[in-house]
Amino acid sequence: MLQTSRSKTTCRDRSLAYLVYPGAVHSRFEHSLGVYWLAGAAIRTIKAFQGSELHIDRGDIQTVKLAGLLHDIGHGPFSHMFEREFLPRVLNGSNW
Repeated sequence: MLQTSRSKTTCRDRSLAYLVYPGAVHSRFEHSLGVYWLAGAAIRTIKAFQGSELHIDRGDIQTVKLAGLLHDIGHGPFSHMFEREFLPRVLNGSNW
């Protein structure tokens, strides 16, 4: 899964945080690994408390963790800046 060309591009993408916080080394890949871990922790907690009534199985857990890992895969470089800065200008001040 991590050997695809888009995943490799995600590994290289960096935010602009280093301009404000020079020690920041947060890439999208590092972010996605963190979300993968948090998604796994969240689904395991949900399973512990409601797993039997929700019928959560290993496949569900794997799906949630992969969703966390891949949640940014479709973003282009600086996509959030694009959403906040560019789109409102071309959409007449729209709150995107």
